[in-house]
Amino acid sequence: MNKKVLFTALLAVATTFGVSAQKLITGNLDFLKIETKLNIVFDYSELGEGGDWDKPNFHSDFIRELNGRLTGKVRLKAGNFEDAKYQATVRILSTHLGEFVPPFWQANKPELDIEIVFTEIITAKVLAITSKFNVKGNAMTPITDSRISSVFEEAGEALGKFILKKTK
Repeated sequence: MNKKVLFTALLAVATTFGVSAQKLITGNLDFLKIETKLNIVFDYSELGEGGDWDKPNFHSDFIRELNGRLTGKVRLKAGNFEDAKYQATVRILSTHLGEFVPPFWQANKPELDIEIVFTEIITAKVLAITSKFNVKGNAMTPITDSRISSVFEEAGEALGKFILKKTK
């Protein structure tokens, strides 16, 4: 009986966290330490088309959560600015909506695999690239747009944490 309880507890802990480890595979984010504006662009070219995932409201959810993480901690604000010097391109590598599966008809979490490419806008010079990371959304939402929205929110929050960690 104790092994069952321990296994259940470990499984609960393992599935609670929704983001895989992130790291920079090239460059650094030092240039963001003094910046106030960062453009965010979404790139679905790896998928062919974004389909149901490429909607402005999901992008807004991502940016809102990203800014929520950054506000009060750094001067940087993410969005779409005419005078921004830098851009973060969110490359959507794969998507999975999740579904309800037997035997207990539990929901799988929606997933998004992304990498972020930071560039200088004027020169198009790549300054940093993150490793691919997997973000999981809320499994308890119905299979609708709110499910996709939840994974974009998690991704925005994850990027905010990552920027804060790398610009200390």
